[in-house]
Amino acid sequence: EIRKALARAASRTKMSYAGTALYALVRNSDGDGDVWRKQTIAMLADETANSLARMAAVQIVGACKWREAHEQIAALASNPKGEIGLQLTAIGTLGLIGTQEDRVLLARLSAQGNPRLKVAIETADRRIVQNASSLPKGK
Repeated sequence: EIRKALARAASRTKMSYAGTALYALVRNSDGDGDVWRKQTIAMLADETANSLARMAAVQIVGACKWREAHEQIAALASNPKGEIGLQLTAIGTLGLIGTQEDRVLLARLSAQGNPRLKVAIETADRRIVQNASSLPKGK
């Protein structure tokens, strides 16, 4: 069965295809979405997982707006010793799930002057501002 094969692939976190499998499982969850949500969020903290699989997990968190993973996303975004691709992906996801408080983190990252992060930081900051302005007043 396809779902069993995807679940097996998603559990092989040292392989890049684990993230792709998670995408498929999350998008097509059938009453078991919480299982895949937990596995996706767990992959964020798994430093032994393949970096491409972790990037996919970060993107899933952003697309699904899973704000309970905010702390892990912020940690990945602010980790100067991590892989640049993972850091960029996390900064982008902050733009989707971040709050006004994250603008301080983004300003701190911007002040470090890394030109590779510049566009991602500016875009994430702009999205946070846009998201805040679209909230109903009093929220």
